[in-house]
Amino acid sequence: MDQQKELQEVLAQIKAMGVSQTQMLQIMDIASVQSIQHAINDLKKTAPEDEFTAIESLFKEKIEDQQVLKQNIDTLFNRTYGDKAQDRKIFLLVKYLKEYIQLVKQTVDLGKRYADGDPDVVQMIEDAKKDPLFDELVNKMKNSMPQ
Repeated sequence: MDQQKELQEVLAQIKAMGVSQTQMLQIMDIASVQSIQHAINDLKKTAPEDEFTAIESLFKEKIEDQQVLKQNIDTLFNRTYGDKAQDRKIFLLVKYLKEYIQLVKQTVDLGKRYADGDPDVVQMIEDAKKDPLFDELVNKMKNSMPQ
């Protein structure tokens, strides 16, 4: 399947889940950051240390100018993947977006199983509630899930 078409299909699946435009942008930002980190890790394996450090430094500070950010991302992907840079960019975005879809599906399934009284899931949730990070995680999920 054409990668651009696959990307559009994955985005349509996410939108069909009830994700708002704002949430979609947040999801895309996270997928983009993950893709950039993946490319940086791949570059580290192949580039000389000085070249790697120079390209990595392009991402050390927050970049407000979208044109500069795009140029830095293009530099990273072109150096890391050569002629396959654009294909790899889309591939990584699709990969992370599919992981998001899978995570949401698993979360919804877990919620349904909990509501249905599945003893294993109920016990798992009750055990998790004892962890101090549980409330923080629940609040983050409430703020990021589709309404």
